[in-house]
Amino acid sequence: MIELSQKGMVAAFRKTCEGLKDPRKKGNNLQYSLVNVWSSGFAVTFFQSPSFLAFQRLMELNRGKNNVRSLFKVTDIPTDDQIRNVFDMTEQEDLERIYAFFFTLIFAFEQQGYLKEFRIKELDNTLPVAMDGTDTAFSKVISCKGCLVRTHEDGHKDYSHKMIAPMIVSPYKKGIVLSLPPEIILNTDGSSKQDCEINGAKRNLKRYGKIYEAMRVTFTMDDLYSHEPLCRDILAINCHFISVCKEESHKTIYEWIKGICKTYTEEYFENGKRYTAVYTYALEIPIKDGKDALTVNFFDVVITASTGKPYHNSFVTCYPLTENKLRALTACGRAKWRGENEGHNMLKNHGPALSHNFGHGETLSSVMVTLILLSFLMHTILFFTDHLYIAILTKLSFSRQTFFRDASALTRYLPFADFVQLETFMLKGLNNETTQEDLRELMDQGTAKNLSPPVVEKAAT
Repeated sequence: MIELSQKGMVAAFRKTCEGLKDPRKKGNNLQYSLVNVWSSGFAVTFFQSPSFLAFQRLMELNRGKNNVRSLFKVTDIPTDDQIRNVFDMTEQEDLERIYAFFFTLIFAFEQQGYLKEFRIKELDNTLPVAMDGTDTAFSKVISCKGCLVRTHEDGHKDYSHKMIAPMIVSPYKKGIVLSLPPEIILNTDGSSKQDCEINGAKRNLKRYGKIYEAMRVTFTMDDLYSHEPLCRDILAINCHFISVCKEESHKTIYEWIKGICKTYTEEYFENGKRYTAVYTYALEIPIKDGKDALTVNFFDVVITASTGKPYHNSFVTCYPLTENKLRALTACGRAKWRGENEGHNMLKNHGPALSHNFGHGETLSSVMVTLILLSFLMHTILFFTDHLYIAILTKLSFSRQTFFRDASALTRYLPFADFVQLETFMLKGLNNETTQEDLRELMDQGTAKNLSPPVVEKAAT
């Protein structure tokens, strides 16, 4: 079983990379092993610092040690160009091996008892997964053949890369989501239409349907995904869905429910507040026109708290609607926004990861996005398994942006023997317990090299 520490997960990642095919031709620069190339690229995303490798090369030059070696077991740091070249030649088969590693970590996380905290016991211990798309790169100037193109009325064009980024979410865990393998949305040769979120979601279901079924997943989705073929695909893999349903895009449903809805009201206390929820619901409503249309169950909810603005939304679901499950269904449906706000937006706005353009290329962009999401998953796992990590984030008021900024700065200037030593140093600093001995220990780990030219003694005359 994988040890869910930084050291254990990095070791497992390197083991996965050993099975990848080296795309470089013989005679090219093969000085750096493929495992070191992938581990170096991963190190950049783990610390969310595009300049991480450059500073480690300088540290190696000056001190004979560096944090890529000690924290990621990289014996020789490859150049940025070498990493980009290898990543841009990655075949889909090898990329899928990295995708599979996400589930390797998730299964280990579940085996050690942590995933049960995300399951909804009122809905047969289902696991909510927010299915949503997001941009990974955007430009009005730079493009590649895989870019999605949007042409405006005035003729100018926008170029973007997108992905479906499923996230395991919980209605009851603020700020904590677990990333799953992405589905890249991009144009490919031989396609007459642009790729889109719905097609990406269908591919994702086809690729991981058996795994989702074994995990007992309920997909919580936005209005765009209340789409009959996609809902049927979810049912075909024996999973469930709860999807937002807006009147302007689902006129058939709203015509059917007129005059047949039932109403149920409940009051409850949660987190010290009193809530009143009014549910309006109807059963077996066709999702679109046509005699063979899929039937779904519809519910609308308005929740008023003792303080704050009311919440209002409408959903369709395949779950049977019973009054004692409406609150759990609503909570699961509302959890969709956690994937966006606490997953996608966290990566874009609280670190340089998704907001940094690492390049387009053939597969470079897809590989970098995958490693960013993998790093995000590892950091979330550490929040459950690493008491030092939890203590640091608690001291930092759970600001991941501050954590990455501080960790990047420390590893820029000081060599650490392992991740635990880095965490210990950070926690001591936050507690004002750092001593001169702590600093001396770090500074003495590597003996600074003498970079001055040697003094040449003059020969005796």
